[in-house]
Amino acid sequence: MISRKTGDLPWLAQDKKTALTQRIGLGEGLKLLNEALYAGPVCVIVDQNLYPRLTDVLSPQVSVVSIDGQTTPETVHDLADQVRGVINRDGCLISIGGGMVIDRAKLALGLIRHDTEYETWLAARAVTNGVIIISAPSQHPGHLVAIPTTVGTGSENNTGACLTTSLPDQNQFVKTIVLQQGARPEVSVYDPFFNAGPPDLILWGVWEILFRLAGAYVSSPSLLPIADRWAISHLYRCVDFLTALGESAPDDTLRLRIALLSAATHTGPDLQARGLTPSLLWILATELSMALSVTKNEASLRLFWPWLRRVLEGDTRWGDHGRALHVLQILGIAPSSTDGLLTSSHTVPIPPLTKRLSADSAIVAHSVKDRFSRWSPALRQLSVNDIGSVINEGITPCN
Repeated sequence: MISRKTGDLPWLAQDKKTALTQRIGLGEGLKLLNEALYAGPVCVIVDQNLYPRLTDVLSPQVSVVSIDGQTTPETVHDLADQVRGVINRDGCLISIGGGMVIDRAKLALGLIRHDTEYETWLAARAVTNGVIIISAPSQHPGHLVAIPTTVGTGSENNTGACLTTSLPDQNQFVKTIVLQQGARPEVSVYDPFFNAGPPDLILWGVWEILFRLAGAYVSSPSLLPIADRWAISHLYRCVDFLTALGESAPDDTLRLRIALLSAATHTGPDLQARGLTPSLLWILATELSMALSVTKNEASLRLFWPWLRRVLEGDTRWGDHGRALHVLQILGIAPSSTDGLLTSSHTVPIPPLTKRLSADSAIVAHSVKDRFSRWSPALRQLSVNDIGSVINEGITPCN
């Protein structure tokens, strides 16, 4: 355990390389906040929209930073400046929010732990690379705890963080996945008090888990048989949860079960031995979401059927035909359907989509090819026209 000047937090790891600690249950988040307050320097980073709910439960002694907007090099720099004093005293950051809040906390922590040239290097690399891998710094001051308020992100269980960067001389933004060794939160807390989001947000969370699993399962068969078995089992659980959400509003128990399923897809074997970027669907959705200014989930929903249809037509570059059929079977969609996911008759609820969107599919396709090909063997087999046709088809039906 680590010794701190004003107390001990037994749930923090001394070397930051031990297994992730999970705290589960109603009230666990508030207990942790109180424990941290009396154990040493602590700063709470919270989603601006959630902050009003916390004013009555947070002690006035707690330092709070409220954030919103995109996680860009500039906003990461600003957050790092605000929490640097806490980190340099080996204090604890507690991030409360969705993936954006947790990701920004991870990136700010990395900024503080690395040398002064790191920030400039990261911003420059993010323009041309869809994925950046960063080794652990020599010094690891500070600790990170995550209390997710959404149920599908999974950011509380991994080292990855999404960084949004503007392209030079272009009115275009791109996302980069930054994988920082040693940046995974040491503790994740699943408390229904904090993830009491509206039903639509919970519904999108389940679809996010489903997209994560289906994209990897179809595009990148695992070298570990257990990985596929877990992925299939969790896909069935996604459908069970979607069915439940279609019948009634989620209660505390259902929200907690969904959040833990999302965590399991990161901490379990589901995505193992599939490569660094196993899902073509995820790669395309990451770029399209920026071009359309929508969430990655909406972009994934738009692209899901165009991508899957190419696999069903026998184009093995996009994925395995038998696995695609299996996903359709799990979802209850007939392989002969010409309407796809958005308009087929099925029992699971589909989240609403934004209407009348447009994007230059060729520009998005070029960006996908240029920024992610290095990390995806499957993507290297596809041409810009191949990618652009899927993107164009994903946009068209909803216009």
